[in-house]
Amino acid sequence: MGSTQDRSVFVVGAGASYEFGLPVGTSLQSEISHLTRMNTSSRTIRAYSHNGKFLDLLPAATGMQRYTTGELAKLAQKADHLSKGVQHAASIDNYIHAHREDLEIVSIGKLAISQCILNAEKESTLAHDGEKFGFSSPNIRDRTRPENSWLGVLVKFLSAGKNFEEFCDALSTITFVCFNYDRCIERYFFGVGSLIYPHDQFNFSQLDAALNVIHPYGSLGALQYQSVGDTGFVKVDDDHLLLQASRNIKTFTEGMDSKARQEISTAFEGADIAIFLGYGFIATNDDFLFGAAPFEIKNVFGTVFGVSQERTAFIDQKLRQNCMMLQNPRGGLVQRGSPNLRSETCADLMQRFSHVFEGIGRIQ
Repeated sequence: MGSTQDRSVFVVGAGASYEFGLPVGTSLQSEISHLTRMNTSSRTIRAYSHNGKFLDLLPAATGMQRYTTGELAKLAQKADHLSKGVQHAASIDNYIHAHREDLEIVSIGKLAISQCILNAEKESTLAHDGEKFGFSSPNIRDRTRPENSWLGVLVKFLSAGKNFEEFCDALSTITFVCFNYDRCIERYFFGVGSLIYPHDQFNFSQLDAALNVIHPYGSLGALQYQSVGDTGFVKVDDDHLLLQASRNIKTFTEGMDSKARQEISTAFEGADIAIFLGYGFIATNDDFLFGAAPFEIKNVFGTVFGVSQERTAFIDQKLRQNCMMLQNPRGGLVQRGSPNLRSETCADLMQRFSHVFEGIGRIQ
């Protein structure tokens, strides 16, 4: 009789990266507003001391190779308009969506998102300590230590009693659908794998092949651990990297490509467990996730930290209808359980249901 391994899907939103110090919601909008604000106290619009580099990169970000002073001033005006309006929009993506016909505004918004998130990665608990993989964990008193985060808890489950090859086998049973542009998941696994296992066991290529992260809207860029000390995780002073990062990401206006849609559907169709961490259950994103629903998933878990009882009930019903339905032999569909939703942090949810999650990737 052959052995099998249950497969899992983690749907990750901004709340999951918050444990590492990344901004969420209104805090990201505030940072973008600060970055894009321009000095209009004189006839010529110019940057403040903190965002001169941002102004200098606007022509390249919008595709200009040569430009006049007037054209730069026009871009600065659009940036300043973004600064004033973004905090009144539902999100930066919604602001960009409202201006989707203006490709310069779209490019300015993407540049702002990229610079703010790259800065946040640099200040996160996953920042480098000067070595190839280690974590410096700045300002750790105010944040969750990496080993106590939801990823830290998950890695403890995946690595318990396993050598490196077995750890990679367990990891390969998981699909991460990450709606964030940051690379926290990749950074943590690439870093912690080398810290747990002996150097003669650890193999970057093997771990990279086992780690399956789908970024429906793109990410700031791949982490290059093949080159010692050059990962791209915190290189915010690299203009080329920043511009490339802004081109890698998409907003929901641009949508998700068909390959990502198919990969997500395949992951849900084969999953025994689905775990929603820090995910906002926004209708636009739900349409991507559940486009091929209903799925037959045995166990569904999720965080609803700070969510009202009324909206939690709405989310509960949505998950029942999309994830927990079973084909009835007599025809039609029947519901096969209830999702476990908790108003707590992602790490707390992982700890609460440790008796379930510690079996992820285990051979049955």
